[in-house]
Amino acid sequence: MTAIQGYLAAIYKSIGVAVGGSTLQQLLTNPDFETGDLTGWTTNIGDAGSATVGAWGYGINSQGVKIVDDGMGVGLEQTVTLDSALTEASDCIVRCYAKLASGNTVTLKITFLDASDVELDSATRSISSTPYLGEDEDWGLWSILTSAPVDTKKVKFEVFSEAAFTWYVDNCEVAFMEQIAGAYGTLGVNLVAEAQDTTTFASAQANDGYRSFTMTLKRADEIPVTTYWGTTEEYPEIDSDTPVFVALFTQKGAVKDRFEFWAYIKGVEHTIPLEGVQNRNITLQVNGIIGATKEA
Repeated sequence: MTAIQGYLAAIYKSIGVAVGGSTLQQLLTNPDFETGDLTGWTTNIGDAGSATVGAWGYGINSQGVKIVDDGMGVGLEQTVTLDSALTEASDCIVRCYAKLASGNTVTLKITFLDASDVELDSATRSISSTPYLGEDEDWGLWSILTSAPVDTKKVKFEVFSEAAFTWYVDNCEVAFMEQIAGAYGTLGVNLVAEAQDTTTFASAQANDGYRSFTMTLKRADEIPVTTYWGTTEEYPEIDSDTPVFVALFTQKGAVKDRFEFWAYIKGVEHTIPLEGVQNRNITLQVNGIIGATKEA
């Protein structure tokens, strides 16, 4: 089914940043908790709160964190120290998947600090029980598109609650980006929802022997982009197989409702007519899950 369309797509290239002598695209350690524990993370837990990794993440049999807030506040945080401070500002994407009960909220926050731990800038957004796509209390993607300022030496990722309830978090991400191109017009993405057999012995007993199936999002194939513009007056150098991050905005104006996904550039076609305006066509091969987010 053709499930989503957009008016404007911003195409970013991930910027590798040196951390601990290695060049990283994803800055967080153990971002999807597939180690089965909280390696790399710091927990802020009240007197009776908890943060536990288990098979309750986003996706079938995926590891994630179950957080029980006792009313004193519970959260996860991770601070990444860059080998060298930024000498110029950089676009930054900050994301996580979360699930929580109706009427509750969680906060996603990113803070940029200099070498002396002085705060240079920060950005926050509120996570609710109702994601942009999906029903109330479903998993949803929550995202911040912001800018890391000059002199950033440390990046602090936080996700936390401040009331008594249980919630879940998975697939956290922080990456520095450079916008290299964009596309405009009506862009369509074909999404496929698949049913996966999730029957267990207990579920079969409870359902009179009937099997259980879960609809899993959400893969897509190719996205043709009929023309694109660069961030300067010249066309950017984009090669096939280049990994890119795409933000597909679905509303005109200042509203930041968008779909987000990683993709590879599958092909580039350059047309130079004898008369008229030259253009380039590209094809994006979606790599992984397409998420949707709403950001005011």
